[in-house]
Amino acid sequence: MQKIGHLEHDKKAGKWKAWSDGLMLCQSQNKQRLIDLVRQGLCPKAAALGVVDLSEDSADVIVSTMISGGAKAGYNTPIVAKPLFTANQRFEFFATFTDDVIYDNAKALLVTGSPGMGKSHTVMERLAAAKLCDSPIEKHEGAEDGKVDESATEVVEDHSDFTIIKGFSTARAMYDNLYTFRNKLIIYDDTDKVLEDKIAGNILKAALDNDDKRVITWGSAGIFRNKDIPTKFEFKGRMIFISNKPLSSFDSALKSRCLCAPIEMTPQERITRIEYVLPNIMKDVSMEMRRNALDFLKENMDACPAMDFRTFKKIVNFRRLHTNWKQLALFSLSAS
Repeated sequence: MQKIGHLEHDKKAGKWKAWSDGLMLCQSQNKQRLIDLVRQGLCPKAAALGVVDLSEDSADVIVSTMISGGAKAGYNTPIVAKPLFTANQRFEFFATFTDDVIYDNAKALLVTGSPGMGKSHTVMERLAAAKLCDSPIEKHEGAEDGKVDESATEVVEDHSDFTIIKGFSTARAMYDNLYTFRNKLIIYDDTDKVLEDKIAGNILKAALDNDDKRVITWGSAGIFRNKDIPTKFEFKGRMIFISNKPLSSFDSALKSRCLCAPIEMTPQERITRIEYVLPNIMKDVSMEMRRNALDFLKENMDACPAMDFRTFKKIVNFRRLHTNWKQLALFSLSAS
């Protein structure tokens, strides 16, 4: 799939920057040189993501047709289309997909991109709307073979109707968890390493298959944390995967088995998203102060292209607590 990335000018650095899927591809003081690098396939990151051209639109677009042109430079010029959906629309679709999995109308959802913009919060909101949130039944840390390694552990939070798994995990731990919670909704939040594991990938293929009976098998009689776990079982649950990585980095076999919600956002879209939900966040702080913080972010967007809700909340607190809040906020942004 070919895409058109987007160009932004960093006034503070005096450079043009190329972005796609929330990642900066390359930068240069010369705008045309940046475009030429991408069009001629000389930018490795752009080539890896399938980006063939750049536009000053605010989001990535898909290239549907190529027209001849740019003969002097020796390349074809893609037709540039406007993005199909805004960031807020993408979040609405993401919420709908989450409901589909919660109510067992779909087996799995993969939501990707833009850290700190509310992916996990949206999932929890939908669970609360379905009246599934409760106090966790059990919360524990574990790792492969029952050994707990403080530097690399998964955290399992088990509720009556769903289970959340965060942090480091392994293929064997995934098999264990899929058996233990085989009739529930399982949410893997920020566990990218296990999703990159080939053995875990094969487990997920079986767990999310379209067959009426989804049977998962562990090929050897290995040692499990729970000695009662069989080497073969039927999985009847559903799964939601939440990741900060771009959708393009995931295996096609996993994507084909999931509803996919890519919500990578440009800096401008992040600002738009924060403004959209402004009435519903930090309600203990006056709207005037929240608006002051948002205006500050708009004015200093180039200083913090990876801004998120955490950044915004820090600036709101500076505004609330200090008279020299703008200087403190700029100092904080410079360290980002």
